[in-house]
Amino acid sequence: MDSIVLARRNELETSSLIKEAYDKAGRHRWIEAAESCRQALSAKDSITQPFTLATLTDFSAECHFKGAFQAKNRQEFDELITLSRAACEKAKIIYDSTRQIARSQRAKSGILKTEFWLQRNSTQRALLAGKIVNLCLESARAFGVSRELKEALKTRLELLRFFREFINLSTDFGSLKGTYDRAVSIGSAMLDALKEQRIDDAKIEALGLMIWFLAVEAQVVMTPLEFQTLADRTRHLQTELTELSRDVKTALAASTAMESAGHIAFDLDGDPSTALNEYKRGLEIATTLGNSLAIGRLHWLCAQAACWLGYSENDPEKKRGLFREGETHALNSITSLEISFQTTELSAAHTVQSQCLIELANLAGSDLQAKKSFLKKPSRLPPEALSMNRQRGPGVKRRTIYRRLSTCYQNSRHRSGDVTSSEKPSLPEKKQHK
Repeated sequence: MDSIVLARRNELETSSLIKEAYDKAGRHRWIEAAESCRQALSAKDSITQPFTLATLTDFSAECHFKGAFQAKNRQEFDELITLSRAACEKAKIIYDSTRQIARSQRAKSGILKTEFWLQRNSTQRALLAGKIVNLCLESARAFGVSRELKEALKTRLELLRFFREFINLSTDFGSLKGTYDRAVSIGSAMLDALKEQRIDDAKIEALGLMIWFLAVEAQVVMTPLEFQTLADRTRHLQTELTELSRDVKTALAASTAMESAGHIAFDLDGDPSTALNEYKRGLEIATTLGNSLAIGRLHWLCAQAACWLGYSENDPEKKRGLFREGETHALNSITSLEISFQTTELSAAHTVQSQCLIELANLAGSDLQAKKSFLKKPSRLPPEALSMNRQRGPGVKRRTIYRRLSTCYQNSRHRSGDVTSSEKPSLPEKKQHK
């Protein structure tokens, strides 16, 4: 066959594979998209432009990274994350050779992100997190200087998403508060920028992340009064998110809006029943998208809401049913979060599971065999996660959990007219952290 004809055929085949990769990614089939990228890059001689090759290699890194969170087990997760790192390294070499500083810095942050997820030591993860933040900010600034505003927004969104993963690695209140303030500042600036640039998917994710920070994370870094001053802003963001998700009509948008509605119900309104329903609706949709991290988080949120409803229920059978539901969600959360080893929610899911089993044992009354079966049941937290909890400092995540439940308790009492607005929130004695 004529060499020119052969080269042209290879070019067309590569172009088809690239199109296929982007199409699969658009449908959240990240592992399949990663495979299409690998096939296209295996014929890279047919890609004549360095920028095209670098962009495809960069996209391959993204597909492998996101595909890792659709992996069925930790081994597959590690394999895909490792392939993502290799693609980031190759992309960085090409960007360096063509002097594309902003893209090179972002590729380097991608390398460090893969190392973050492969790492099981919290001190090392925290060190990597600091480097990732600095690189992402430098990259975003460089994109801004070159007037590549969409790339700058993409980089800041990746950073905001990453803040949620590492914020609770803080080992003291000062560093936690500093990280929180930085995340909210970046998120606020992003939402301002997105008013001028219509990028719906980015805005939906940014809104969802900001609602998480303002409704959930804020409780551990603010006094109850300070937290309540955020309520109007948080509700406004939720209204905006709900309306936009209806316009966009994608599964990810709907799941994000429902999860955030659950935060509003639980953390601002003190309504765990509505929260549980919203979380379950979001979970049903998230399950179709296959992201183990999102699925694990939503199961944990369902477990926490069901557990809280169990404490507030008086009917023994309904109480038992809610604690069983909480335990089931907690177990499902543990199964999902162990894949990526997201220790913050993983340890929280183990805590909720233990709480539910203790209450089920209490409800067994004088049946000693039933009591023993419940108390023997809790799944063991991996040694690495226990180590991370110890290194995380004086109860940073526990304060988050108990403050969150305390706020829900206070707000639910306000709704029923049991307390005045000046009362300090507190948990029933069996829930209060000592």
